[in-house]
Amino acid sequence: MNRYSKVLLITIIIFTLSSCSRDLFISESYQVVIKNILEPLSNKGSIFTRDIIEEIPYASALISFGKQQSLIILESKTDKRLTWVSADRKVFFTKNGRVISTVGLPNNLYKIDFPSLDFKDIIEEKKLNYITYYSFRDPKLDNIKVEVTAEVIGREEVDLLGFKKNLVLIEEVLYSEKINWKSKNKFWIDPVSKYVWKSEQSLSPRLPLIQMTITKKPR
Repeated sequence: MNRYSKVLLITIIIFTLSSCSRDLFISESYQVVIKNILEPLSNKGSIFTRDIIEEIPYASALISFGKQQSLIILESKTDKRLTWVSADRKVFFTKNGRVISTVGLPNNLYKIDFPSLDFKDIIEEKKLNYITYYSFRDPKLDNIKVEVTAEVIGREEVDLLGFKKNLVLIEEVLYSEKINWKSKNKFWIDPVSKYVWKSEQSLSPRLPLIQMTITKKPR
């Protein structure tokens, strides 16, 4: 095989892997679920109701960027990391209610490195300052230092698609001097279990705020 042929073969392999990368995170059985459940709902432009949610035998959440809203379902749960998928095969990885990685977005969040604290610590302390490190793809940026100020705002009654819960609101102010990025996260948390039922999260300076509302809690 000459050098040109080797380069061409490598290019084809890279292209193929890139085009299939989203499905590498989705099991074959869940690709069937996407086709049979999520795609019909998405194609009809459904307004999601509690009745529709209860008919789906999987944990689910509503996720939105601006005015665009989609239903995502839980594909897998490993330790504390949850994998959610949408009808168009976007993948969202969450841990303790926080989106920690994505696949299929215009600018993917690759990972977040943050200290070993959780929302229970923030609720107890009322206000905390800490440092996190964000890594992105498309374009690639690794270990961007982000300063965070997290603060308990108070209680709010939140409508979770027909269910109302009295939750604790925590706000996080994010700031990165390196990329001149300032934003804010919001998390609505059960005061007893510390479960995150709703959130507004800034994943990247290049993406609009993402809102996630749990409609059926994972078991």
